[in-house]
Amino acid sequence: MASPILLNQLRTRCARVVRTLELLVPLTDDDVATLRLEILEEATQPGAFRARFWRIESYRLQSTFPQENGEPSHPPSDELILKDFEGFESPLQDARPFVDANQAEEYVLRNTS
Repeated sequence: MASPILLNQLRTRCARVVRTLELLVPLTDDDVATLRLEILEEATQPGAFRARFWRIESYRLQSTFPQENGEPSHPPSDELILKDFEGFESPLQDARPFVDANQAEEYVLRNTS
């Protein structure tokens, strides 16, 4: 069981994802990025929200173990992975107060370039 001190430290660094959006953003004529926008509410500051963007990437993964005759036993798998999106920064990186998650979402979408 975790100590009360550890639990208090975890609570001060904790945020709850309250809203998730998936956005298709054209980067060039040929490239469209699938982004995930997360709106988070700070656990210790109800009504304080921040946001982050992830790019959803597809990767083919091949496990190396277990092996049979020097080859992987399992076939490769295609997986979706969330990667920090460097294309632009969230205008809401630091938590700030809003009436609710809707207002925080509107702020992010209106102020992201």
